[in-house]
Amino acid sequence: MVDEGDVVNGDARLLGFDVTGRSSVLKVSSEEFQEEVIVGVRMRVTYSVKPISSGSVITHRMEADLPAGLAGSVLSLLLGWRLKRMQKGLVTKLGRQAVRAQPEGEPS
Repeated sequence: MVDEGDVVNGDARLLGFDVTGRSSVLKVSSEEFQEEVIVGVRMRVTYSVKPISSGSVITHRMEADLPAGLAGSVLSLLLGWRLKRMQKGLVTKLGRQAVRAQPEGEPS
C-alpha cells in the first residue's frame, strides 16, 4: 500500500523503448488517488471513485506535460493512441481489483 509522499521507481516500456519510471503519490483518499508519473514524459494521473446506486463509477484522468511547438505535436500524435489504450487497460484492471476486494455478500 502506498501513501501520500511515497515514491515508487521502476522500469517501463514506452513506444518500444525501455525507460526508467518514477511515480510520486500526491493524494490518497477513499474518493481519489492522484500521482505524478514520469515515464519519458511527466504525467499527472487521477483515479476517482463515485458511489452510485448500483455500485461505483471509476474514472481515470491523465494530463501530460508535452514540449511546445512541432516536437510536442509529433510526440502528442505518437503518444495519444498509446496513452488512451493504457488508460482503458488501467481502469479495467482497477475495476477487477475492486470486485475482488468486495467482501462476500455485499453488493459491488
